[in-house]
Amino acid sequence: MMVVVMRRRMAAAAMLVLVAMAGGATVCAAQLRRNYYAGVCPNVESIVRGAVARKVQETFATVGATVRLFFHDCFVDGCDASVVVASAGNNTAEKDHPNNLSLAGDGFDTVIKAKAAVDAVPGCRDRVSCADILAMATRDAIALAGGPSYAVELGRLDGLRSTASSVNGRLPPPTFNLDQLTALFAANGLSQADMIALSAGHTVGFAHCNTFAGRIRGSSVDPTMSPRYAAQLQRSCPPNVDPRIAVTMDPVTPRAFDNQYFKNLQNGMGLLGSDQVLYSDPRSRPIVDSWAQSSAAFNQAFVTAMTKLGRVGSLVHLNLTKLEMLDLSYNGLVGKFPQQLGSMTSLQVLDVSYNNLNKDLVMAGELNNLCSLEILDLTNMEITGDMTMLIDGLPSQCAARKKLLELHLSYNNFTGALPNSRRRFTSLRMLDISSNNLIGSIPPGIGDLTSLVSLDLSYNDISGPLPTEVMHLLSLASLDLSSNRLSGSIPAEIGVLTNLTSLVLRNNTFSGVIREEHFAGLISLKNIDLSSNYLKFSMDSDWLPPFRLESAWLASCQIGPLFPSWLQWQHKIIEFDISSTGLMGKIPDWFWSTFSQATYLDMSQNQISGSLPAHLGDMAFEQLYLSSNQFTGPIPPFPRKINVLDISNNSFSGTLPPHLEAPELQTLLMYSNRIGGNIPQSICELQLLGDIDLSGNLLVGEIPQCSEISYNFLLLSNNTLSGKFPAFLQNCTGLQFLDLAWNKFFGSLPAWIGDFRDLQILRLSHNTFSGSIPAGITNLLSLQYLDLSDNNISGAIPWHLSNLTGMTMKGFQPFSGASMSSGLVTVELSGEIPNKIGTLQSLESLDLSKNKLSGGIPSSLSSLAFLSYLNLSYNNLSGMIPSGRQLDTLSANDPSLMYIGNEGLCGPPLQKNCSRNYTFIHSSKQEFKPMTFYFGFGIGLVVGIWVVFCVLLFNKIWMIAYFRLFDKLYDRVYVFLVGGTRMRKEEALSIAGHARKLLAAAVPAFCTGVIGARRRRRRTGGTAMVRGSGGEELAVIALVGLGFGAWAGWSLGSRGEGS
Repeated sequence: MMVVVMRRRMAAAAMLVLVAMAGGATVCAAQLRRNYYAGVCPNVESIVRGAVARKVQETFATVGATVRLFFHDCFVDGCDASVVVASAGNNTAEKDHPNNLSLAGDGFDTVIKAKAAVDAVPGCRDRVSCADILAMATRDAIALAGGPSYAVELGRLDGLRSTASSVNGRLPPPTFNLDQLTALFAANGLSQADMIALSAGHTVGFAHCNTFAGRIRGSSVDPTMSPRYAAQLQRSCPPNVDPRIAVTMDPVTPRAFDNQYFKNLQNGMGLLGSDQVLYSDPRSRPIVDSWAQSSAAFNQAFVTAMTKLGRVGSLVHLNLTKLEMLDLSYNGLVGKFPQQLGSMTSLQVLDVSYNNLNKDLVMAGELNNLCSLEILDLTNMEITGDMTMLIDGLPSQCAARKKLLELHLSYNNFTGALPNSRRRFTSLRMLDISSNNLIGSIPPGIGDLTSLVSLDLSYNDISGPLPTEVMHLLSLASLDLSSNRLSGSIPAEIGVLTNLTSLVLRNNTFSGVIREEHFAGLISLKNIDLSSNYLKFSMDSDWLPPFRLESAWLASCQIGPLFPSWLQWQHKIIEFDISSTGLMGKIPDWFWSTFSQATYLDMSQNQISGSLPAHLGDMAFEQLYLSSNQFTGPIPPFPRKINVLDISNNSFSGTLPPHLEAPELQTLLMYSNRIGGNIPQSICELQLLGDIDLSGNLLVGEIPQCSEISYNFLLLSNNTLSGKFPAFLQNCTGLQFLDLAWNKFFGSLPAWIGDFRDLQILRLSHNTFSGSIPAGITNLLSLQYLDLSDNNISGAIPWHLSNLTGMTMKGFQPFSGASMSSGLVTVELSGEIPNKIGTLQSLESLDLSKNKLSGGIPSSLSSLAFLSYLNLSYNNLSGMIPSGRQLDTLSANDPSLMYIGNEGLCGPPLQKNCSRNYTFIHSSKQEFKPMTFYFGFGIGLVVGIWVVFCVLLFNKIWMIAYFRLFDKLYDRVYVFLVGGTRMRKEEALSIAGHARKLLAAAVPAFCTGVIGARRRRRRTGGTAMVRGSGGEELAVIALVGLGFGAWAGWSLGSRGEGS
């Protein structure tokens, strides 16, 4: 017998070489896994890392060269180091293909030196493949440049052949568009996100001028490129430039592996057309924006993509006629499956699951000759085709159909109906066709598969009744028909299946009554799932079930109103779900002792009353769901192993237990009860608690300052809690949902509220918060719902509303069930409605009523396509009401109510008409842009000063008159100081001298020189225009110019600010 196993999850020490005992063929099989060489060369990674570090110290070009070499290698016949093979004889190798001639020699040198360093260790010599060395060297080069480090899967084989012809069409040219790039990467099993992440390898390295010359030359520069960047490239790469000249691909941080690549794309500084298209194409732009903002998100995506890239490979040609077992599962293989598969006539086991080989594999006839086949596993291969065609493609010219024991076809895209097998697979023991797109009904011929032990048809679109022929499947141990559209009653004949241990029929439309005969012979039953059907249980109160269940899922079945007595015999049950089953009344005494060892219990959505047992803390529950019942009484100590506790929507009273001893608790839901008192300080000891909802209770006091807990969801609304905005929340950087509404919190909102980058819902209404809305609130990039209504907040609405990208992206709704809303009603807001409010494209509800807003209604409101509620009533708004397709549909009954209480508004839907020449009143107060303002102010200041200087320089009459005026003013000041104040002459001269120095200091030196030179020239003509030796009078000129320039600059800056 011969076996070839190429599974990453199986243990192996090194490359496995198996020699066929009969066929004489040799196969080299690599198993990709971490620490592959632990048994033969345990220090290989540190050896390679040292060699790469020395090479990078020699030249930083090593980083980009090595990364590019690895990419070019993997995209041509897989990651097998065939790109480093030299041409020999009449064969031209990959490295000499025109597309690879630009590969820098430093990349090849890195592999050669690392290989030499590894082989210098006696135990490692000739044990480590060049393909693995290249993969490790790439990782180390990236890390040395500041990029992420990651674990490299090892076990690759070196390619035995390398041909230039194999490169054709495998590498993306720099002119590819998004569709072409996506298709090429998809052919190698890489997604569009993987492609974008790998493209960021261009953050290091160089590119020759000819690769982007078409973007900067010709009749016009590529419009997607920054003009300034294009001009820089034109200077670096003039026409007829030396072809060896190259420029850095990242002009900002060329010696760092970071996310600057994506920032460059945002600024039109992508060097290659295939780079810039990632931003210019709106389909990929959101990913670029996301990774430009978050280096951590990019690093994670890049590591994932590099890991997947390292798995790209193709199988060698096989000629194994005596091979009996071939296991290639979990390798991430892509490409074509070899036609030689059809010659493996002795093959008994074929497992190619969890790969991405050619999707029409089973249609090509490769399986037809496998007459010895017993087990076929094609799980998760993304195969598309009709199920009947698959069955016809199985061996038919021999008796293999009767030999086939297991057929695994789940997680594919098979369509059509189940074929009526009718004695074709009489030996089949396992049939799994789950998670496909099958339709039709279950054929009666299913009863002919009498050897079946496991049948799984779940997650399809199968309809019709469950045929009674299932009674013939007496060997059946597991039956899963869940998540289909099966209907009708469950046949009582199912009760004859004495070997059945698992029965899963959930999420169908079965109806009818379940009686004792359905379970009469199910003596082996351990797991039953009949949830989400329309079934009713009807058993006698003295019925003794023949089974001992370990899990039972009966949600939505009609079991009540009384607790069925047969449950008291299920002492071994671990998981139990009887939610929404119509149970009423108190829990029987035997219940808690029967299920004391259960780890999962769900009794929610019933009408169960009574109190919880005092010894609840001693039970084994890990997840306990009791919500939406009628429980009363105090809350007992929590189960010690609990991680999810939901007792919401009941009538529990009293206080929370003072000592919360549940160290594994992660989710606590207790909303809509009557729990009072303070939140105990011991809640801070629940270090894993991330989600808590105590809203709708009677809690008082302040929130404990749990500085070491990082909440994701914190809901405390509708209580009587008080205190300032909880300071400990500053540590909850991953907060997604914060609800403190309807309490008595006070004080101002902290500036650091804008640090919650993941916050999607913020409800702080009906408190007494004061102060203004922090400008940092516009940093909440994921915010979808904002409600600050009914507080004492005042001031203006922050202008940078476009920063709320969670509301600006159409269709962006990461938080399930949340609407894009903003409520700022009754918070004494003043100022104007920002013009950029129209950028909040996903906004569904906007309430700004009962404030002191003024100005016009921005016309951009009409672009809010998803807006379904608007209330601007009772403000001081004025001008014409904008119209639009969406605005005109709001409040259809009386749309004027949206604008009532604004005396200055006119136009439909109000009865007040606007004047004939009236136009929209746009807000005169634009968003403040400091750089624009300062730029405008500076220009105005310079222009103002030089207007004065030019007049005095070139108009002799004005100049003389001006300086005489200054002389008179100077004399009057002197006389006033000496005569009016009786100051000594020396002191007056001293003060005047200091004044002159101060005035002179206001004049730029170069201006003084210009004026002084002109004065000297005029003195030589016999006219002494001024007295004194310096240019102090120029200070007055400067002051006049400064005043004029300030006025002009302010005017120009203000206009520039608003433009």
